[in-house]
Amino acid sequence: MEPRRVSGSAGPASLDHRGNPLSRERPRARRRHHPCPYPAMKGTAPLLSVRLENEHDVVVARQRARRIAELLGFEEPDVVRIAAAVSEVARNAVSRSSGGTVEFRYASGVPHRLRVVVSDLARDGAVLRQQLDLGGAEVEGLIGCRRLMDHFVVEELDGGGVRVVFGKNLRVGHRALSPQALLKLTQELALPPSRNLVDELQRQNHDLLQALAETQRLQQDLAQLNRELQDTNRGVVALYAELDERADSLRKASEAKTRFLSNMTHEFRSPLNSILSLTRMLDERMDGELNVEQAKQVSFIRKAASDLSDLVNDLLDLARVEAGKVPVRLSQFSVADLLSTLRGTTRPLVSAQGEVALVFDEAPEGVVLRTDEGKLAQVLRNLISNAIKFTERGEVRVSCEAAADGQIAFHVSDTGVGIAAADHERIFEEFAQVEHPLQQKVKGTGLGLPLARRLTELLGGAIRVESEPGRGSEFTVQIPMDYAGPPDLVVAPEMPLRHAASPGSGSPYLLVVDDDEISRYLLRSSLEAMGFAVAEANGAEACFAALRRSRPAAVLLDVVMPGMSGLAVLETIRGTSALERLPVILHTAALLGDADRQFAAARGAKIVAKQFGERVAWESDLRRALQNAGLPVSIPA
Repeated sequence: MEPRRVSGSAGPASLDHRGNPLSRERPRARRRHHPCPYPAMKGTAPLLSVRLENEHDVVVARQRARRIAELLGFEEPDVVRIAAAVSEVARNAVSRSSGGTVEFRYASGVPHRLRVVVSDLARDGAVLRQQLDLGGAEVEGLIGCRRLMDHFVVEELDGGGVRVVFGKNLRVGHRALSPQALLKLTQELALPPSRNLVDELQRQNHDLLQALAETQRLQQDLAQLNRELQDTNRGVVALYAELDERADSLRKASEAKTRFLSNMTHEFRSPLNSILSLTRMLDERMDGELNVEQAKQVSFIRKAASDLSDLVNDLLDLARVEAGKVPVRLSQFSVADLLSTLRGTTRPLVSAQGEVALVFDEAPEGVVLRTDEGKLAQVLRNLISNAIKFTERGEVRVSCEAAADGQIAFHVSDTGVGIAAADHERIFEEFAQVEHPLQQKVKGTGLGLPLARRLTELLGGAIRVESEPGRGSEFTVQIPMDYAGPPDLVVAPEMPLRHAASPGSGSPYLLVVDDDEISRYLLRSSLEAMGFAVAEANGAEACFAALRRSRPAAVLLDVVMPGMSGLAVLETIRGTSALERLPVILHTAALLGDADRQFAAARGAKIVAKQFGERVAWESDLRRALQNAGLPVSIPA
C-alpha cells in the first residue's frame, strides 16, 4: 500500500496527508465572546496540515504533533503535552462530526510559539464554549487541554462549525527560525510518518508511564512538603508556646520585682529617714554644740543619706510606673501656684552653682489645671535639677504657655553643655549617661529623665527635647490641662475622713505604735514639741495592751510591722465597739496601693508618709492629720 503523503510548505501545500487536494475556499472564522489572540493568522508560517476523517487520522495527527514539537526544540514534558492536546482535540472533532483538519503553524512573534488550529465543520461553537465554561464529562478532555496549553480559544466559523486555536510558547531566548530553517523543517515533515500503530501505541504507553512517574514524583514531593509544613507548624506552635511561657515568666518577674520593691520600701526608707532626721537634729544643735570637725562629718552623713534616699525613691517610683500601679490623684490648682512652689523648692539647688541664675517667667493668668499636681511637680523638678547640674554658667529658665487645643506646655531651657542629636533618645533610657567632661563632676543615677517621661505619659502627655552641643538644651513637657485618663481607668479623689471627737481638755495623750525605735523617738520628739503627751508601743500586742489600760486621743500606727500589720490592727480597733470612733493615723514609709488606701479611708484612717528627712513637709502633713482628728494643733501659715 502506498504511504500517505503529508503536505507542507516544501511540497504541494494544497494536498493533505493522503495526497488529496485541499479546498482553497475555507469558511472564515466569526469571533464571538472570546476574541482570538492571533489576528488573521498574521506573522505565521504554515508547517503541516492533516485531514481528520477517522481514528487513524487522530493517531497520525498525534505523531506529527510530537515530531513538530521535537524539531522546534521543545523539552520532552512539553512535547508530551502538545501531542496529548492535539490528540484529544482531534479525537473530539472526529467523534462528534464528519471530520475536519489540523493545521500546524509557526508564529514568529514575541514570544515565538507553535500554533495549532483544529477545524470542526459540523460543531456549534457557541454550544462548545458554553460547555467549556460549565464543565462536564463531555468536554473534560478539552478542559484538560486548555490547562496544558499557553493559549486556547474557541471560534465560530461563518459557514457553520467551530475552530479551536491553541498553542505553546517556545522557551525564552529561542531565536526565530530563518526561511532556510523553515524550509528544512517542512522538508523533514514532508516525509511520510510511520504507519506502525504498535510503535505509536508503545510511544503513547511510554508517554503515559513518564506522566505517571512524573505524577508520582510530584505526589512524593507534595507529601514531603506537607510533612515539612507540618513540622514547621509544630515548630511555630512550640515557638509561640515558648514565647508565651517566656512572656508569662517576664510578667511574673516584673510583678515579683514590683512586690519586692514595694515591700522593701519600709526597710529602705525608714532607716534613711531616721538618719536624715537625726543628722538634722545634730545640725540644729538640739542636743548641744558640735565642733567644726563633727559638723563636717554630720554634713557628709546627711549628704550621703540624702543621695541614697533619692536613688531609692527614683527606683521605687520607676518600678511602680512600669507595673502600672501608680495612681493618678486629681486635684485642681493654678499654674501660678505650681510655679511658685517650684521656685521655692528648687532655689537651694542654684546656690551650689554660684554662676547660674534660675529664672521663672510669669505664669499665664487664670490658668487652672486638673491633673496630678505631685507628679507634674516631680517631672518639672527633675528637669530643673538636671538643667542646673549641667549648666556651669548662664541661666536656667522655666516658662509655660497654654495651647488652644486644651494642652499646656512647660519649657525648661538652659545655657549648659547641650546634647548631641544622636543622644536625644538615649538620655531617656534607664541609667544612661552621656559622655562629657562635666559628667565626671556631677552625680546622678540616670533615672531622672526616664522617670519624668513615664510620669508625663501617665498624665497623657509627652516630653520632647531640642539641643545642640555647646548651645544648651530645652525640654518641653506638654500635657492636657484637664486629665481625662484612659477609658478603662477611673480616678477618684481620696475618700473623706471620719473625724474623731475631741478627747477633752488638758494635754491629750497619743499612742505611737511602731516596731522601729528610731522612728518612735523622732515622732515622739515632734509630737512633744507640739504639746502632746506620748506613749509608745513596739507592736500590735503592746498596742492592744495600752488600749486596754486607757483610751488615747489618737493612735499613730505604722503599717509594716512583724506579726500583725498596721492594717490588721486598724481592722481590730474598728471591730471593737469602744474604739470604733478612735482617731487612727497611719504613719508609714511603705508605698500603699489603691486597695490599701481605700481600706484605710473606709475605716476613717488618715495616711501620713514617714519622711523625716523632709521635716517641713512632714510636719505640715502630720499637723493637718492631727487637726482632722479633732486635736488642738495649729498649722503654721
